Amino acid sequence: MADTDFQEGTIPFRISHISKNCLTYYKTIGDLSSNSPPLIVIHGGPGAGHEYLLPLAHLWQLYRILVVFYDQIRCASSTHLPETAGDETLWQESHFIAELNNLLDSLHLCDGPGYHILGHGWGGRLAAAFATTRPQGLQRLILAGGIASTETWVDGI
Repeated sequence: MADTDFQEGTIPFRISHISKNCLTYYKTIGDLSSNSPPLIVIHGGPGAGHEYLLPLAHLWQLYRILVVFYDQIRCASSTHLPETAGDETLWQESHFIAELNNLLDSLHLCDGPGYHILGHGWGGRLAAAFATTRPQGLQRLILAGGIASTETWVDGI
């Protein structure tokens, strides 16, 4: 990515019953002021990070599609919360949807031409749940190896 525009940083994210300040890590490949809809990439897991999806960064070089990666709380470069081990309330879909909304709002991605979402694995399940909320700006939903049913997935583990 030496000759690619990229920016990385963290965005504060508040979890109501956690006193620790949490940060969501993100990385953008491309120009945030671009007039075309960006692609928001949601990694699998839960527990993985965005790194294995970095080949999608070439979309900027090839097609000028801004690509936004982020790590969900408790994953990779975002805040880890070891003191919450066993707290199942942190694994609720609503928590992950709130974090995604926080990312979109913080990067002002709902203000422009809209955005596309690609969800892989668990990220596909999260992307589908997010889409059911009929969020402002969502143009396309791409599910790659998504989980159709969280209940069936959990039973299969």
